[in-house]
Amino acid sequence: MRDYSALEAFPELRRLAELDNAGWSFLPRTRTGGVPVVKGFYRWCENTRDLIIVSGIGDVVGMRNDPGDWRVWEYTGGLAEVVDALQSLPHPLLPHAPRLAIGHGQTLWVPPGAGGGR
Repeated sequence: MRDYSALEAFPELRRLAELDNAGWSFLPRTRTGGVPVVKGFYRWCENTRDLIIVSGIGDVVGMRNDPGDWRVWEYTGGLAEVVDALQSLPHPLLPHAPRLAIGHGQTLWVPPGAGGGR
């Protein structure tokens, strides 16, 4: 059972809890200067990954990387906006899912076999 007591103090974090409950994995990291950064990922069946990088409630990036680690989708904004955008992305195997590379993927080390597949 997870401890969600931080949600009482920071209700905005409920959006991250929604992702956590949907099978996402989170890797807390610290940035130079000690600013905490939370990184999360969801690994799809074809090794496509959705990623979220939270530097602050209003400083969040969501992206999707293809199996070659090329970024095919990216959205920047507040926590709620980015979570909504990630949740609205279609399954990577559906015809209308983003596929065209827009840049090389964000470097986020993901342990082998970590994360589930939807």
